[in-house]
Amino acid sequence: HIGRFLDFYWRKTDPNQRHYYELIREKTPCRLYFDLEFSKECNPQISVQESDQLMEDFILELSSEFERHYQIKIDRTSVLDLESSTKKKFSRHLI
Repeated sequence: HIGRFLDFYWRKTDPNQRHYYELIREKTPCRLYFDLEFSKECNPQISVQESDQLMEDFILELSSEFERHYQIKIDRTSVLDLESSTKKKFSRHLI
């Protein structure tokens, strides 16, 4: 119930411990969203080309799972790919 969540979140949770980024209500349509990140400093062996290939592989695997489990065909054009990487962090958001 949204009222209980808000009471817990806003009144009883330490503001430094609030880590909810979104609330998905039951029986409400939503979009599948992936926030994919890694530290470039901790993973210097992963080149830009390799990270791009990993993204392509991930989307292919996702497509395969959608078709297998839900009989829904998706391809690369079905995915919105938002790039927000920095010099220190790889960051892609897939919707």
